[in-house]
Amino acid sequence: MDARSPLAFTRRRLFGAALGAVGLAGPAAAAVATARSRRRLTLLETYVAGTAYYEARRVRAALRPGEALVLRREPENAYDELAIEVFTGAGAKLGYVPRADNEPFAKLLDAGETVTASVIDVDPHRHDDIHLRLTFRLA
Repeated sequence: MDARSPLAFTRRRLFGAALGAVGLAGPAAAAVATARSRRRLTLLETYVAGTAYYEARRVRAALRPGEALVLRREPENAYDELAIEVFTGAGAKLGYVPRADNEPFAKLLDAGETVTASVIDVDPHRHDDIHLRLTFRLA
């Protein structure tokens, strides 16, 4: 995607507003975030990376759209210091938030903010078969 496209600009502004809400961006972003009081915003829809290496194969058939997932930072990860693990509510590890997407969410989690995740859908015919939605509540 071209960085000048309207979608890229909107995504950048949205992340800036979310990070500004926790003091991780400039004052203009914080003002935008403050103006939107207590709204839960979807920041990203993506997939769970690494599902072939964890328990996803065993539990994917039981996952349902809207089901809450658990996110846990893994700063000691040898491959990615911004790693965020994804678990089912019952504790089965599905994989990770993709590395290309995890930086703003890792910063929010490290700042003590709550980022929530839920299942969008499960496609058993693709390697990136578990799709999730990441949301954040603006203060």
